[in-house]
Amino acid sequence: MFYNELKKYLLLAKKRILLAALYIGSNEHELFATLREALETSANLKIHILVDYLRSTRPGPNGIQDTTAQSLFPLVRDFPDRIVVSMYHTPDLTGLLKKALPSRFNESIGLMHIKAFVFDDDIILSGANLSRNYFTNRQDRYIIFKNLPRLADYFADLLRTIEYFSYKLQPADDSTFALQTPKATDPISQSNSFRSNANLAMTEFIQHWMKKSKNDDLKLLDGIPVDTVIFPAIQMGPLGVRQDEKAFLNVLDVVHRRARESSLWTANGFFNSNGISKYVPHAYAQLERQFYKEIVRAKKRDLITISEYKRPEWTYHAKGLWIYMNDNRHPCVTLIGSPNYGDRSTERDLEAEVILLTKNENLQKAVDKAGIKQNSECSLRHTAI
Repeated sequence: MFYNELKKYLLLAKKRILLAALYIGSNEHELFATLREALETSANLKIHILVDYLRSTRPGPNGIQDTTAQSLFPLVRDFPDRIVVSMYHTPDLTGLLKKALPSRFNESIGLMHIKAFVFDDDIILSGANLSRNYFTNRQDRYIIFKNLPRLADYFADLLRTIEYFSYKLQPADDSTFALQTPKATDPISQSNSFRSNANLAMTEFIQHWMKKSKNDDLKLLDGIPVDTVIFPAIQMGPLGVRQDEKAFLNVLDVVHRRARESSLWTANGFFNSNGISKYVPHAYAQLERQFYKEIVRAKKRDLITISEYKRPEWTYHAKGLWIYMNDNRHPCVTLIGSPNYGDRSTERDLEAEVILLTKNENLQKAVDKAGIKQNSECSLRHTAI
């Protein structure tokens, strides 16, 4: 369903498409063909794609030809004035560490992990990447915000700001690509100055949008009843940007202070993979066991439920938070976006999400329908771990 919606929105867009994801599967030939069709159909359309440098240049079974970068190269070559491909490289991977770590392991140092897809004034937020397993048998979560130009403009500006300190995909010749060094200096050879320049760019971005939102809200909302508010938040630990972390902790603080009136559900996941990374879920399971023992020791077992996704041939990748207040049947607050709720998302990766607060009952029901409580047929409650 997500794949079909994605293709539909790609072909409907007339002025702008912005895609931010960890990577695009190098074998997604139909998706690349759809991007080409969109450019050929709409003469005024411009596309900006933001992906991670490390994941998008990692060779596949067929070597350098089997990468996101090489798959995007023909579009950049054929539409040089209408498509930009930015590739973020973490400043934490430099020197001997970069030379020593194999490509599959170096991604653990830090990644561009934002997942946001803008089509004119519509936007899809998710935790999903753009590859086949996310389109078929991986449980994920998506929210479409329709006709919200301010939110779409915000994410468009965010991607343009990250473009400033990202590599740019360019043709080296008719068959291969080259990567232009970021305007904010090189994150590999000049990591300290890169951090300073990138932090300054992000600080200016945040201040601009805080000021703009305050001024616009005073004009747009004067005398108009509002039942829903959306707060975007970003986290870029390597660049000293911790907006999402502070917002998330504030949300938890409100829940804590109103503990008798509220309940909270969180969800995150990890997927099966090859190599040593396939053992990561087992490490998470061990942490879960320790957490459960702490629950029992603190005599909180009646307050906390741990559920585990279980569906034949499927994996789980959804992230989110749902808050139910005053014994309401449906959540009034939800978080949707790219972060997992752990140290890596806080300290190493670039993340973005929105906090949605609503009194609208229909919207609350829709948010609840997509929540983990509604996936009972796919979940197994732990009575012991």
